[in-house]
Amino acid sequence: VAVTAVVYKSQEEAESAFKELLSEVGVTAVMKWKEVSELICGHQSSDVANADPKWHALKTTGEKKQTLAIYQTKKLKQDRETAKLKAKKARDLFFEMLAENVNIDSSSRWSQAAPMLVNDGRYKNVDNERDRVEHFEEFVGELRKKELQDIEKLRNNALKWLTAQFQECLDEKLVTHRMSYLEAVRKVPHISEKVLSAKEIHVLHEQDYRHCYNKLMDGIGDRIRAEDKAKRVQFESDLNEKSGRFRLLVCSLVETGEIHRKSLWRHASAKLVSTHEYVDLQRFIQESSSTNMEFRGREIFESCVEKCDNEYKRSKNCVANCLMYCNYYITDTSTWEEVLGCLTRLCDKAELRQDDQMQLSALLKSGS
Repeated sequence: VAVTAVVYKSQEEAESAFKELLSEVGVTAVMKWKEVSELICGHQSSDVANADPKWHALKTTGEKKQTLAIYQTKKLKQDRETAKLKAKKARDLFFEMLAENVNIDSSSRWSQAAPMLVNDGRYKNVDNERDRVEHFEEFVGELRKKELQDIEKLRNNALKWLTAQFQECLDEKLVTHRMSYLEAVRKVPHISEKVLSAKEIHVLHEQDYRHCYNKLMDGIGDRIRAEDKAKRVQFESDLNEKSGRFRLLVCSLVETGEIHRKSLWRHASAKLVSTHEYVDLQRFIQESSSTNMEFRGREIFESCVEKCDNEYKRSKNCVANCLMYCNYYITDTSTWEEVLGCLTRLCDKAELRQDDQMQLSALLKSGS
């Protein structure tokens, strides 16, 4: 009996009906065209006419094959997703089974665990033996990882407690940051009898005690040294600032002639020690308890006088060299105006040595 043909309104509706037929008869994602056609129409060509009306929804073989390819591509993706979800569910149930077994821990082996699990349905849900072994190793690995994390957490808490105890000993001045670990244990009963025997540090070893103590003391030593360095730097900065102000004062008196190369501290100090710059410098030195700085003001004065004397000697040598160059000899009748005029004419001569020329130019500008 021939099957009555069904007319579909659109090509999309016809393709949908054909795909529905493929699903109903159980066409898989890997079937060949011949297998599909024999499944639906039978092995005889005469059976084609009696096939399901949906088979005839598409008129040509090409359309049927094309629609089959689209259906199988989608079917393959769905099958993979389904298999993936099934494998995940089987894995989760397998992990649940392992977690419920009290005889399995981080040191268990698969050869020992398998006989205890083989009759559990969740064991059989994982089809592949290799997958079972991988799941087991992953589970045991997670147990080991968690145990290590728990131990590390206990160690960290114990080290924090121990550090706090050592810090308390420091605060109470039972130990100093310069005291070694062995010295502290030997001399401080509180450490040897109470701290190191406390249950809070049962997870630690002797080397942990030593490392914890040394780390704390080294840190305190580093901080103290850093603070001392900062204080020294600040002291040097303040000292240089106050010394600089006093030096500027002395230099200004040199420029006015009140202090010269033959000036002595015992004569000049009467005026200088009452100045604000000197008083400020000496007060700073006294407050810093720096005994080797008590003569700082005098040293600054004497260095300025020495500089003045050196400038005089250089100037004297320069003038002597210049006068010798122009064959001018000073006599009893020589006047300063004559000497000055000679030096002025000589200043611009290129034959004069550069250092003498510069020194002479500076002398003439200053009017010395």
